[in-house]
Amino acid sequence: MLADGLSQREVSRRTGVSRKTLYRWAEDLPKPDAAPRRHIYVPDTQVRQGVPTDHLPWVGKYIAKMKPDVIVLAGDWYDCPSMSTHDAPGSRTKEGARYVDDIKAGNDALDAFMKPIHAAKAGGAWKPEIHVTLGNHCDRIRRWLEANPVMDGAIGYQDFGFVKHGIKVHDFLCPVIIDGIAYSHYWAAPMTGRAYGGMASTILGKLGHSFTQGHRQVFEYASRNSQVTGHEIIGLIAGACYVHAEPYLGYQGNSHFRGIVVKNEVRDGHYDLMRVSLDYLARQNVGMSLRKYLESKYPKSSWEHIK
Repeated sequence: MLADGLSQREVSRRTGVSRKTLYRWAEDLPKPDAAPRRHIYVPDTQVRQGVPTDHLPWVGKYIAKMKPDVIVLAGDWYDCPSMSTHDAPGSRTKEGARYVDDIKAGNDALDAFMKPIHAAKAGGAWKPEIHVTLGNHCDRIRRWLEANPVMDGAIGYQDFGFVKHGIKVHDFLCPVIIDGIAYSHYWAAPMTGRAYGGMASTILGKLGHSFTQGHRQVFEYASRNSQVTGHEIIGLIAGACYVHAEPYLGYQGNSHFRGIVVKNEVRDGHYDLMRVSLDYLARQNVGMSLRKYLESKYPKSSWEHIK
């Protein structure tokens, strides 16, 4: 009767067996498997003033349509060039960079991305978890404040729009494990603190755990079955959900996958993977390829890196 869903009180009344004994029996009943969940991973966006962000509402609209249980932003939503220590003050790259512009560009793009998601949540039936694993570009602010403590409290992570949108923020390189997948902006070698290099399969071997990271402008996927548990573990690197070219990568380095990743049937660290390119989203939203759209709207920029 317990297995048929009757309450312990009702079963006790019908059988005369104490509720304490029934509770012990209930503990021995087989537990139903947890339903697999869906995750959507949004790689680095690296938003800054002057780069197109037309694609981000498309991404938000797609997420709202798919209604995943979990949304994870890879980090580096904000590029923060004004805080960069790679470029010397007064250099051509740093010329005109302003902190307030960095924040406004990122917040405006975040508002546009979240608008269709909030609209889909308004009915109350869909309540996704939304996380962001802060990246090294966002961490530029913390590093700058360490060198300039007089500005502590005047600027900082509180300027990001994540909390306003109900997004749970995870500090730079602080992993969050969701349904058996470890998410972090990247994975660092314990003795040096530097990002692990190599292919996804190499990092998977080092971690021995399913992981997903952004940071690197590649799409790499590796899987293997644990010899101990027999379960599949999966390593995924996807680091670009933006359309602009990064000058430091050069011509060849800017030819890479740009899009998001859908993970279906997520459970215990394994899942079925589906890539969704920004080109696909462009065709769905504006009826033309991503490159054709960008060339028509931004004719003064070169889009040769969009294949």
